[in-house]
Order: sequence, then C-alpha cells, then structure tokens
Amino acid sequence: MIDRPTPREAAIRICRMFVIHHQCRAGAVLPTETIQEWWAVDGWICQDFFSGLEYGRQEGWLSETKGEEASPPANVTITPAGYRCGQGV
Repeated sequence: MIDRPTPREAAIRICRMFVIHHQCRAGAVLPTETIQEWWAVDGWICQDFFSGLEYGRQEGWLSETKGEEASPPANVTITPAGYRCGQGV
C-alpha cells in the first residue's frame, strides 16, 4: 500500500516546487536549506498559492490527479548541494 501525503504535506511539496521554479536562474544552485526556510512556515509561504497550482498544471510539472508535484521542473537537478538550475530558465 502506498502512503499518500496528507493535504498539508502535499501543499508543502507543491509550494516548494513553485518556489524552485520561479527562483531558478540558469546555472544557479539553490541550497536545500534555503528552500526549506522558504516553505517551513506551514508550507504557506507561497502567497499566490492557488494561482501557482493552476500555473503548475499549465506548465506540466504538477500532477493533475494527485494534487502533488510530479517531479522538479525538467531543467532542475537535485544535487547534494541543493537544486541546480539548468539552461532555459
């Protein structure tokens, strides 16, 4: 049986992907700790949260069916140092 995230956990994950997507610039590395600081306050630090959900669906990195992030945006690589932003951001 697959553990489903709680609505709050799913919200935090979506918020994190939203923040990463908008903060990334080509070649930059966003430290994991910084990402955690941004969404640590109950996951609601994304002010445009619901518009972000719709934007995520349009961009294709938000799962339509589960309400969770499908994966980081295609141009983002998760590394031990943090989130490395690729080209085209």
